[in-house]
Amino acid sequence: MVDRPVRSFSYDPSVAEFSVSKGSYLTARPGASFGYIAASSLVLDTTDPSNPGVLLLQRASSDEDPDKWEPPGGACDDDDETILHAAARELWEEAGLETAHIGGPVDNPYFFTLSDEKNVCQFNFAVHPRTDSASPLAVRLGR
Repeated sequence: MVDRPVRSFSYDPSVAEFSVSKGSYLTARPGASFGYIAASSLVLDTTDPSNPGVLLLQRASSDEDPDKWEPPGGACDDDDETILHAAARELWEEAGLETAHIGGPVDNPYFFTLSDEKNVCQFNFAVHPRTDSASPLAVRLGR
């Protein structure tokens, strides 16, 4: 659960089609092979340009797909304003990072089926977190 609202953020024109609610996106695609949408945020750390990194979080041992490493992300909720807001919310919930800008999509959507047979389409976005110019990027793991 978000303990504070997602602040406004900017986004690249290449992701404008995701600036709609999950319901609107699915309604506009009645023949889609999926009925659920997930969004993930790929955050690149270039603090040391000679050794860049990408933020990955490890799932709990007791979770579905135990100990799997993946970028922050998850299901788009019915009350997320847009798919982009879902990506920003998940980044906040899982890593304590606020979204400043969502860049272009990263690669093609990822399709998968959950254990309950739900077909999911996951969109991956390049995300620039809001930072304090005086301090480096600081990740806070959500619980």
